[in-house]
Amino acid sequence: MLDRNPRRDARYQAARWALDTLQSQLGDGRLERAARLSDDGVPLGLHLLGSHTQALAETLEWALRLEMCQRWDGSADFMRDLVNDPRPSRLLHSRSQLAQASFAARVGWPVALEPGSGPPADLAFGAPSGPLVTEIRVLTQSDFGRGQREVAEGATDWLFGLGLEHGVWIGGQLARDPSRSKRRQIEEFVRRESARAKAGERRRFSSAGISLEISERGSNAPALLSPQVREELFGRMIRAIAEKAEKMAASGAQWLHVTALTGLWAFTSWGRGQLASKLPTMHSALAEALKDRRPAGIVLTSGASLAPGGIQEEVVRGQIGIALRTGAEPLRARESLIMPLRKEAQPAGDEWLALARTESDWLSWALAKQGLPGLPELLSPPPG
Repeated sequence: MLDRNPRRDARYQAARWALDTLQSQLGDGRLERAARLSDDGVPLGLHLLGSHTQALAETLEWALRLEMCQRWDGSADFMRDLVNDPRPSRLLHSRSQLAQASFAARVGWPVALEPGSGPPADLAFGAPSGPLVTEIRVLTQSDFGRGQREVAEGATDWLFGLGLEHGVWIGGQLARDPSRSKRRQIEEFVRRESARAKAGERRRFSSAGISLEISERGSNAPALLSPQVREELFGRMIRAIAEKAEKMAASGAQWLHVTALTGLWAFTSWGRGQLASKLPTMHSALAEALKDRRPAGIVLTSGASLAPGGIQEEVVRGQIGIALRTGAEPLRARESLIMPLRKEAQPAGDEWLALARTESDWLSWALAKQGLPGLPELLSPPPG
């Protein structure tokens, strides 16, 4: 797909370097499997590399970190396991390992992959307060949740396309997926009322579980909320963390780093709430679930999601930890909760904060270190 574009600009050169690096590190077969996983909904980005900014960024990050990891202790065992294990969960797990390790490398801390003589932990950082031995966990959506989200996204995509067809914006609330007959009613309503909506009026459609408003397209248009995903995401995550925490004693890990790709942030009232409210709720739930099995601390993060308008860093500190919202170049943002669960782990909270903040400009730093063009050049539109 990249080669179909006749332009051989900086973006093309960087993307080709990333693919060549992944191919040399992982081998042809592993890279092909990774590309197919992208089509199955696992967020690897390869299938959109030629046209999507986020996919380009994620692929470059992956390649840059694989190059970087060759200099870290334990890289040989790490790479052998990565190449030989075809499971999607292994790919996501290894990418999370590499991300945290690369942030530590950026701030100058020694890094070890798969440390330990017995059952290994995932990472160890030589932080100022002492070694941070860490386990990594990536939680992905269940088959049930994936099916529900496909239905929700299908309904909202249909309304988005309908609005484009008639030159209007359709906002409001879809509490359920409209039936075929209901969709015909909505289509007729939009066709009939679109001229008045484009003239500045707001026209409303209501039915059981559906409340829509059509209006002019623009910044003041109302949001469109999709059907609710009915999966107990919060409880599922708590159970998964508790299960992982029980196994940490064997590896000697003190901290657990969890990335939630389940929809926890997007599809729950907790995830859509204020940053300051998330930390006490999550800390209380984890402390209750873990009791005396709790590790020294837990870092819980969202995925790095698109934030086209940019984002201002926000840090909320409290006695129970730190909540952080920060940008990740380009056009992305992430939220993180840093929760020391034992008194002796409190100093490490600020060290995890330093690592999380490193993501904001990590890609620019790594591109320069590799001698590749910077983001302004990679993302500049073609001339003319």
